[in-house]
Amino acid sequence: MHASFRVLVVAFICSLLLMGGSSLSRGAETRDALLALADAMDANAVDRLGEAILKERKESGSDVIARVRNQISYYHRQPPADFAQRLWPHLEADVLRGDDIPSSAELLCLLDRRKAQDFLCSDKVLSFKAPGLSHVLEALDKYELEVPSERLLPVMEKLMALPDPLNQFAALRCGLRRLAAVKHPRAKEWIDAAFAAGPPGPLAKGSVAAEKLKHRRQVFHFAIAAHALLRYEGITGDVVNCICDREEFEKLPEPRKHVAAAIDYKISMDEGGLNYLYSEGATGLLDQVEPAFRAVGAREHLEIVEAANATWGERNPAKDFAKFTREKLEPTKEQRARFKELDERESELEERTPLISLLEIYAAKHAEDFKDLGRIK
Repeated sequence: MHASFRVLVVAFICSLLLMGGSSLSRGAETRDALLALADAMDANAVDRLGEAILKERKESGSDVIARVRNQISYYHRQPPADFAQRLWPHLEADVLRGDDIPSSAELLCLLDRRKAQDFLCSDKVLSFKAPGLSHVLEALDKYELEVPSERLLPVMEKLMALPDPLNQFAALRCGLRRLAAVKHPRAKEWIDAAFAAGPPGPLAKGSVAAEKLKHRRQVFHFAIAAHALLRYEGITGDVVNCICDREEFEKLPEPRKHVAAAIDYKISMDEGGLNYLYSEGATGLLDQVEPAFRAVGAREHLEIVEAANATWGERNPAKDFAKFTREKLEPTKEQRARFKELDERESELEERTPLISLLEIYAAKHAEDFKDLGRIK
């Protein structure tokens, strides 16, 4: 039986269960039945789906939105016009309500880009005080919808002036990226201001609350500026997509090689630190990490990896990776202890000066070599 036909059959049966006679109690409704209706995008079930979105948001409502979105974006199914039309007001109400749960903004973009753009950029939605502002800006940015600068700029002015941007980090990141994509001069001013003092240094011991707050603000602004700079220079992809194997690596232009080696290093470090990097995570690019960090200007990251490589003594894999493969790199107890110290140092460094941010700045300086990057959705 064809997959889409099966969905419709299941949805029909579920419709009978959910909307049938009074002899069937609403208590008999199952989550699977509700989600089957969402999969089918059945216009006759919109009232029940809308009820779940508005009244059962933290339980089945979120799953309903995700299932409909999945049918459109993953399975490439076109929703029936009457289904989209009848579901729309429920989704708008969800966006206007706003909460800590990602809203329906993305689903609106999938159903009707132009209509979604008009709604999400309206005064009542694209507002500094709107409870769902972060989710709205994330949706506008993800689907690369044009945001009128006159609507976005006043919101960004207030966001950039926040003394503590912790709770609005996503809104800041996506908003600045939207302005940078159209090369708005104010975006470049904010980017330059974030870079003026260089990468954030370590927080001084004994810092008082005001100093900690100022440092955190500098850290956040540096990270969002680095990401926005990619868009300003016309790079629509993400540097993490530079990952490749050794054979592909050899064919890349020099700037791409440096970023590829650095990304390879970061993925292993995120997975399990230096012990993992030199064992399960080590790849054919390990010997390229030090030159990559020198080229990128990742000075503190370079110091850590130099110290880690030196810990091996004559078995330094960065000197002869072909000879010292991971099968031959079994660290001693002392080496493991040293790696743990360096891992802690790396963690502190990543919290204030993420390697990704430095790679984004470097890629922006060599934009022509990075224009074909894919984007992480």
